Amino acid sequence: IFGTYSTMEGANSSDYCLYCGEGKYSTIAGADSPSSCIACSEGKYQSHEGATSQSDCSFCLPGTFSLVVGANSSLVCTACTSGRYSSVLGLGKECELCEGGAYSSGVGMNSSDSCVLCPGGTFQTGLG
Repeated sequence: IFGTYSTMEGANSSDYCLYCGEGKYSTIAGADSPSSCIACSEGKYQSHEGATSQSDCSFCLPGTFSLVVGANSSLVCTACTSGRYSSVLGLGKECELCEGGAYSSGVGMNSSDSCVLCPGGTFQTGLG
């Protein structure tokens, strides 16, 4: 059964099959080890046991990111901090920085349009 494994030899029932845990999935029928369960990658999470494919892993939403492998809840999806944004689903790295000369004071921004240009007569030397 996909999404499960069993370490028991000579099992006579599917009752001996154990589900892959939350945050993991398995595409292998007849798996005999918990190591056959594959962790969802960074930027994704999965909150139920027995997942059978990578598509069972849900994406963190734009404006958030996650560096956690095998996450089991959307709570790992962290809002982009001020000065940063993410416009993609399932970001598995830090959010992008606003370009030099622009800033963003909000959190969880999901577009570079959230970065506001510095007013005339001022400048900013760094990113974010």
